[in-house]
Amino acid sequence: MVEPATHVAGSLEDVEPAVAAPIADTDPDLQDDPPPKNETAPQEHDPSPGEPPTDDSLEEPDIDTWGDFFEGADDLEVYDEGFVSVLVPKISLEWPASLASTLAEAVSEGGSDGLNPDAIVPALPALWRVVADAVHLVGFGCLTRESVRWGSGTWQLILSPRYSLTGTVLEAGHHDEHFHRWAWLQDRHVIAYALVEAVVGRRPAGRQDAQALVECAAGEVTPGFDAIVDLLLEGDLAVGDLRALQALDQLLSRNATNPVRYRCFRETMTGSGKASGRAEDNEDLAWWMSVKGKPTCLALMDGITGNHDGWGRKAVLAAMSAIRGAWESGTLDPAEAIAVADREVCARTPPGGATAILGSLSPDGTGQLASVGDSAAWQLRPDDPVNPKHYQAWRLTPVHTEYAENLRADATVVKGKSSLTRYLGGAARRPFTLTFSLAPGDLLVLLSDGAAEEEEPGRWFGGVLAKLAAARARAGRAVAPGLAADIVMRAERLGGHDNATALVVETDWADPDEETTVERAADYR
Repeated sequence: MVEPATHVAGSLEDVEPAVAAPIADTDPDLQDDPPPKNETAPQEHDPSPGEPPTDDSLEEPDIDTWGDFFEGADDLEVYDEGFVSVLVPKISLEWPASLASTLAEAVSEGGSDGLNPDAIVPALPALWRVVADAVHLVGFGCLTRESVRWGSGTWQLILSPRYSLTGTVLEAGHHDEHFHRWAWLQDRHVIAYALVEAVVGRRPAGRQDAQALVECAAGEVTPGFDAIVDLLLEGDLAVGDLRALQALDQLLSRNATNPVRYRCFRETMTGSGKASGRAEDNEDLAWWMSVKGKPTCLALMDGITGNHDGWGRKAVLAAMSAIRGAWESGTLDPAEAIAVADREVCARTPPGGATAILGSLSPDGTGQLASVGDSAAWQLRPDDPVNPKHYQAWRLTPVHTEYAENLRADATVVKGKSSLTRYLGGAARRPFTLTFSLAPGDLLVLLSDGAAEEEEPGRWFGGVLAKLAAARARAGRAVAPGLAADIVMRAERLGGHDNATALVVETDWADPDEETTVERAADYR
């Protein structure tokens, strides 16, 4: 165990041990999760000689066993001659140049040498090049809590290399493959946590906490941030391989170069857990209106109600009636439409309320969203817009709940996931708004919260959407309508605890010979 460093120049906390395994003190989430209750833990796989280690074989030391072994041995034995049985070095750090601010400091301080949160994602390609230089210089496992920094308009990494007992830096290839995989995973987590802390303002307590923070703050930085964090934390990246991160950067920068058109597909289902045979059971609503040459208008709402009292259904119908009238009269701005809907709900259905996502999609590929509540908008982009095999997803809208607000300051918060802080019905004065870009092949997915049923705690829902879309594409089946159906059926298979509604918008190249048409959803299902 290394004692706290004496700071000669600059500042570096939490210096990593010189030779210990790189995981235990850095990220408890890197340890394998315990098996669920009443289940038998899988047997450890012991790779045979020459076989590369698998993820299942990357087990950590049993720390509790060592703790029991040394229980009561708090004092090291010192002999009369001054001989000490265990020696712990005192390390002083002296940097050859001045240290830039940590990434979190650079974002919070702002100024000429700071970094706007919206500039983080566009700046990441340069970070991957710096990471590659660091790995080449000192190997894996060299990043610590304060390593990721920003100054003078560029990235800086300060490294904590591993030393031999003679004081020399161990060469990059000194350790075996097992160590490299652990150390590379640690470095990725260090980078992910630094990015999340800079954007959200609190350092994640672990992997699941990081993903929850990113989901709650979705849309507050350049779209795609959550996809990058998920790839760092969960991606199957070979040791030292940055190509997947570079490919994601290129995917995020793709834009429409020609006019596009949109096709909308909707599916909704009354959750079996709520069904009582009444029309009021399903309080979700999805609708769209599309006129060639003009923005396509979208709406998805989820009613807020008591116990089968019907006011949630009345609220979404009143809101949709007002929004439709505004859209048909030419009022297309989603934030203005939110205000129109809020006034109508307050006036006509005061006991009820609703979440809402309203959108406007222009023929040039520019999209606008406004949202209140916990319904979600996601964007999916294929690897190839003509012959897709894989999709990447990222969330566009944040979560407006007490839980999401409190999570920014407290990693232990668990209550308030159903308590909305913004909604139609008197709490929609500050809707979230976003302008984003769509390219041919993209899918825009609007979901009620019941359609995003959680299958495994802590798992990112963007990965679920990407897998469902890719399965459709590889099977040669229509992706957008099938995805809408797959989403609501998945929610029902997971228990049908709530109504599930999905509105999926397909983006394609516009047909210049297509006749002018007006397309509307036939009803407000």
